[in-house]
This record gives sequence, structure tokens and C-alpha cells, in this order.
Amino acid sequence: MFLFKRGNKGTRKVTFLKKKQSAVTEQFVPVDKAGEPINHLPHTSPDLLGSKQEKSELALYNPKKSIRWQLLTTMIGLLICLIVILSSLEVVLQKKSLEKELSERIDLMKASLVERGYSMSNLMLSQVENDVAAFNFSRITENLKNATEESPSLDYGILMNNDGLVIIHSSHPELQEEVLLDEPSKFALAQHVLTYREEPGVNITEFILPIHFGTQQWGVLRLGFTTEELQKEIAHTKEAIVETIRDVIISSSLIAVFFVIVGSIVVLLISNTLSRPLIRLTEAAKEMARGNFEKATEMLDEKVSGINTQPFKAEGEIGILAHSFIEMASEIQHSIQERILQQSYQETLKLSQSIQMGMLSTDFPRFSQGSVIDLFAYIQPAREVGGDFYDFFKLNDKTLLLAVADVSGKGVPAALYMVRVKTLVRAMANQHVFPHDMMAALNPELCRDNDAMMFVTVFLATLDLETNLLTYSYGGHNQPLYISSEGNVSMLEGDSGTALGIFEEATFTMETLQLNPGDSILLYTDGINEAMNVNYEEYGDDRFCDLFRGTVNKNAQDLVEMISADVAIFTKGAEQSDDITLLALKIQS
Repeated sequence: MFLFKRGNKGTRKVTFLKKKQSAVTEQFVPVDKAGEPINHLPHTSPDLLGSKQEKSELALYNPKKSIRWQLLTTMIGLLICLIVILSSLEVVLQKKSLEKELSERIDLMKASLVERGYSMSNLMLSQVENDVAAFNFSRITENLKNATEESPSLDYGILMNNDGLVIIHSSHPELQEEVLLDEPSKFALAQHVLTYREEPGVNITEFILPIHFGTQQWGVLRLGFTTEELQKEIAHTKEAIVETIRDVIISSSLIAVFFVIVGSIVVLLISNTLSRPLIRLTEAAKEMARGNFEKATEMLDEKVSGINTQPFKAEGEIGILAHSFIEMASEIQHSIQERILQQSYQETLKLSQSIQMGMLSTDFPRFSQGSVIDLFAYIQPAREVGGDFYDFFKLNDKTLLLAVADVSGKGVPAALYMVRVKTLVRAMANQHVFPHDMMAALNPELCRDNDAMMFVTVFLATLDLETNLLTYSYGGHNQPLYISSEGNVSMLEGDSGTALGIFEEATFTMETLQLNPGDSILLYTDGINEAMNVNYEEYGDDRFCDLFRGTVNKNAQDLVEMISADVAIFTKGAEQSDDITLLALKIQS
């Protein structure tokens, strides 16, 4: 938006360009409202950028976090876990097998011991009963001694009556004639059939033989068989199990080490094969970050190979990713080129805008100071440049020319056509006195060589600075607004005529209006009355006129600011659809 304001000393408040002077040349630099240069395309040294990128890559690079290293360590870790699990399973199964074998051997040895005990007990039972009946205890003692010598597992023999009185004790003769009332003795006396009892604490299995005298039980014969050999066999077997498990662990460890080494080599080869395309993708991404899009694309091209570049080979998801990466690099390169062109175009448009705005008359104070008139203008293109323009200048000491025009279309074509119209208006104003004559001379020039079929609506007026008589003519333009000193509002009379640049035969009429002190004229383009809000409703002539009804004691700037502010409120949220131009003139009291 460009707003031309009147200063106390006739200076312009809006700055479009700031001139930058150097010892060799001078150039125009775009500046903002504060007058500071605007750098739309900041430039960074490629060497500095590359150095920063290399430092950033070195800072971020960690070999232990690379894809190859992570893949290698993961697969080796899985391989070691698998070998440890299999080895542990083998050890557990081997241990269970040996323990089961030991349990079976213990059961067999116990069964053998019990069988021997039963066999010996049955052999001695009848003989002992006969010797007891004959009171031949010496023979029983001798038989027990012989049995102990023949069977090393037989530890002792005890003959006692029902009262617990020890008749014979082969291992402790001093207990003979003693009464035994301990728990094992009581248990033995309570038995009435051949049975046995294990004594784990003393490694003894005791067989109990009830001795009968006639039909009555006389006592018992207790034969104690030692289980030391059995315990030794069990201990030896357990040692064998431990030794076997140790051998299994050692062999499993050696096998595991062998498979880890072989597996690591295999995994390394596989990881290199799998990670090579990803590493190439990473390198291509770095090249793309440096701006080397062609090199990045070549690195992922399966058909490109060279001295230092192997053809890129990847299938499956990685191949799809590489193809997408190539497309992305191409799109980014195209986008950057488009952005550069767009920025260059925007800079050109801004410079064109500044040049176009610089062509407009803005010396309001010179016309107002010491004069009966007060002037103020406002223009806001819908785009960077537009086809609207206003102009005012003195034809002579007592005549002021006012012009407002609206070129068809928008943007650069309309702006170029506007420059042509403005130039021709000034040229025709120097050759003719009345506005309708100027129109008649201007129209054929615009029709000539108009292959683009462009046209322009124009309102021209001359003001006699001595009599305040306004003479005006329409060229298809909007009727200006007349605001009397009492606040009455109306549109200027007259036929709006035909736009210029369409028909060479077009004719134009002339109208006059006598202005009085305090009266105002407001010239504008259709960007005001045809401005639309978000509901596609037009601002309209009625709203335009109603805004100024009863308005008195307002200068030209106040009138322009009133209408521009009201239009902005009305169209809030909607895109500006057309250029807006306002030129206000007031006859001062």
C-alpha cells in the first residue's frame, strides 16, 4: 500500500528506494518503512557453508551408531544368544540324563542290597530259630561271624528277646546282657514279619527277622547292612556327572567361539551387503545438502559408473527409497530454481513498483501552499504493480489539470499500458485546452497498434484557479463525488462516455461545475465502489455517498482516509480484487 502524505516542509513520508553510494558505482537497494535495507536473498560463502557442514557431520558422526555397526552388533549378539541358549540347553539335558542314570543306578544298587539282605535273612532264619530252641547261642555267634566275613556289607548282627535283652551283639559284645530301649530297638521288637529299615544318618539298612519259639515270637534277629559302598558309588557317579558337564561346557564354549568367529565373518559380509546401499544413500543426502544435486543423483543411478563410483545396486524397499530419493532431489532442485526465479521476479516487481509509484505526482504542499486548493491522493494496487494512476499538474498559472484512469487488467501489462496512457495525457494536455479535446486526441493514439485489445477509462478535468470553475470530460470512467460545503453529496453530472482504446470514432462531451469555497471533489476508480467483502457483496455507490453526507470541515487528506478506512473495514478478510485510487480536491475557504 502506498500513501502519499503532506509534510510540514513538503517532504515525502513514504520512501520507496534508498540509494546506496559506493566509490565505484551506485545501485538502488530495496528498503523497508524504517529505511533499512531489505536482504531478500542472503548470501553465504560456499566454502564457509561447506566447512560448517563438515564440522556438523564430524560432530554428529559416531561409528558405533552407524547402520553397519548396529547391524553387525545386533546380528552377532543374536548369534551369541542363540549359541548360549543351545549350549545351556545341551548342558541341562545332559545333566538331567546323567542324574536320571544315577537315580536308576542307585535304585538298582538299593534293590540289589535289599535282595541280598532278604536272601541272607531267609537263609539264617530257620537255623537261628533251631539254635535258639536248643539254646545254642554260641553257634549263632559263630554263624554271624562267618556271615560277616563272607559278606563285607554285613556290619552287625543283634539277637534280642521280646524284653529287649541283648543275647548276641556281633559288633559290640559289651552290650550283651543289656536291655536296649532305643527307638530302633523298639521298632524292631514291634515287627512280626521279615522287614527292613533304612538308617540314613549312619548309612545302615537293618533287616529285622522275628524269631519264633514254637508258636510264640521269642525275639528278633537284627542284621545291619552298611551302605557305605553304595554312598561311595553315588559320590563317584556324581563326580563323573560334574566332569561330564564340565567337558560339555568346554566343548560347547569352543564350538560357540568357532561359530561366533565364523558367524561374525558371515554377518560382516551380509551387513556390508545390506548397508552399502544405505551408506550410499547417506552420502548422496550429504551431497544434496551441499547443493550437488547432479552428483547425488548419479550416486544412486544404476546405469552410472566411473573410476571412483560403483553402480548403485539395490532392490526391494531400498531400491524404492533410492528411486524416491532421486525424484526428491530433482524436485528440490527444480523448486530451488523456481524459488530463485520467483525471488528475482519479485525483486523486479518491487523495483517496478517503486519506479511506477515514483512517476505519480506527490507534491501536494506545492499546490496547496498559498493556493485556494487542497490536494491529497492515495493508491493501493491489487498486485505489486497496477493499471490505476492519477495525475495533477498546472497547464498554466491559472489552470490545474486533474486526471484519474483505470487500465483494463492487472499486473505488469496493465502497468506498462498505464505508463503509455500517462505519457500521452501529458502530451495531449500541452496541445489542447479543454478536457474533451484532450480525450478526442488521446483515443486514436491508444487505438493504434493495440493488438492486446487493452483499454482505459479516464476522467479529465481542468480547474480555473481564479474562478473555481471545474471543466471535465468522461472517458468511460466512474462519476466523481461532489461534496458541498454544507455536507450535501452527489455524483457529478454528465454522460460517462466510452472507454479509450476501443473505437477511434468515439466522441466525448464536456461538462462544467462551479465550485465554491468549502466544496470538495473526490475522484476514484472502481476499486472503491466494486470492492467486495467475504460474502461477495459490493461496497456500492450508496454506501460511498452515505459515508460523506453531513461531512464538513474536512480537508482532502481527511476525506481520503475516511473512505480508505471504511473500505478496509468492509472488505476485512477478503482479498483485494482491484486497484484502488483516490484523488481528493477541496476549495479552501
